[in-house]
Amino acid sequence: MESNDPVIRRARARDAAAVAEVWLRSFAAALPGVRRAHGDEQVRAWFRDVVVPSRETWVAVCGGAVVGMMVLGEGELEQLHLDPGWRGRGLGDRLADLAKRRRPDGLELWTFQVNGPARRFYERHGFVAVEYTDGRRNEEREPDVRYVWRPSPAVRVRELTADDWADWRGLRLAALAEAPYAFGARLADWQGDGDREERWRARLGVPGAHFTALLEGRPAGQVSGVAEPDGEAAELISMWVGPGARGRGVGDALVRAVAGWARKAGARELRLSVMPGNERAAALYRRHGFEDLGPVGDELPDGRREHIMVKPLA
Repeated sequence: MESNDPVIRRARARDAAAVAEVWLRSFAAALPGVRRAHGDEQVRAWFRDVVVPSRETWVAVCGGAVVGMMVLGEGELEQLHLDPGWRGRGLGDRLADLAKRRRPDGLELWTFQVNGPARRFYERHGFVAVEYTDGRRNEEREPDVRYVWRPSPAVRVRELTADDWADWRGLRLAALAEAPYAFGARLADWQGDGDREERWRARLGVPGAHFTALLEGRPAGQVSGVAEPDGEAAELISMWVGPGARGRGVGDALVRAVAGWARKAGARELRLSVMPGNERAAALYRRHGFEDLGPVGDELPDGRREHIMVKPLA
């Protein structure tokens, strides 16, 4: 470690004032439009009398100055703040990795929805958004989002053929029933007369690759990759992860499977469409390097358009 790299250690009582100042500077820089519920002196007293004495608090120290701080609860990452000048220098990554080592069974956290840089940071570290609120439950009355990180379980991805139509069918019907907002197809289109073996076989006969994911041996999700006519791009379609498997690495494994297939097929980019408002899916794709081009996709019955996201593969 270089001499100018911060040292991370447990906070001591004498660090409380410096920890509070890092929190205050970080909040002011990251959230200038959010009304704080407590004044500066109340924040300083809270860190001095409550946080540092009674909670697992860590500090990053460089040249004798506290430049970062983190507070861990039982299974929660309660605080992670850096002095503004230390953002983008890898210190946040070190603190997030430490949090995972200290809580190997998993972590949860809350952040404000408007805090885009923080959200992208946590998504990059494998946290998945699982709940959005209107802010009524927090002191700032600011809409927030709950993120969850769980250690990677035993996820196995399997490529299907037309002979595996029954496996695909079970997951696809579950997807259309659970998340109709995410797909252009309707559940009714694949029931009754539409629910035939030859039709499911034909679906898996579409040129491309079709995958299911098994979580601890049980079907947990599915996705397809199809080539576009010019061969320069491929498209990720029919992505779905069962509710009980979300936040457990299934979506990540499926996206990697399609990206790997597309590269081998010679595609230079991978494209996909996301329904407007499906922020959970968009967050997954951003974590894998997809860029949102905006609402430039197909027009929906209500007049809105799908968002197109693109990931370079070359």
